[in-house]
Amino acid sequence: TAMNEIPILVTFAIYLYAHTASVFIQYSSTMPSMLPVLVTYDYGATFFNNLQRLMGVTFGNTLPLLLMSFIELFACSSYVRFAIHMTSIFVYYVCFTFMYYS
Repeated sequence: TAMNEIPILVTFAIYLYAHTASVFIQYSSTMPSMLPVLVTYDYGATFFNNLQRLMGVTFGNTLPLLLMSFIELFACSSYVRFAIHMTSIFVYYVCFTFMYYS
């Protein structure tokens, strides 16, 4: 249906015309192929569930990128980098485990 084809085509267009300096990988089929799996074909109250699934995938893919770009600001041999890296991994797992089980 058109309701499900529009988001797939939009994500395909984003990945098709992504520049090489952006976070997106050009000609990658990861997000357009993941979208049909997450979106259900029922109408009505499933919109909220679809939105939660897409937000989970978005947060799961972008938060590690943002955390690693922040960690890259510190020298590789720095103890501060190690502490921030371990703390961020712990907080990431605690937050998403809490969201999953609550």
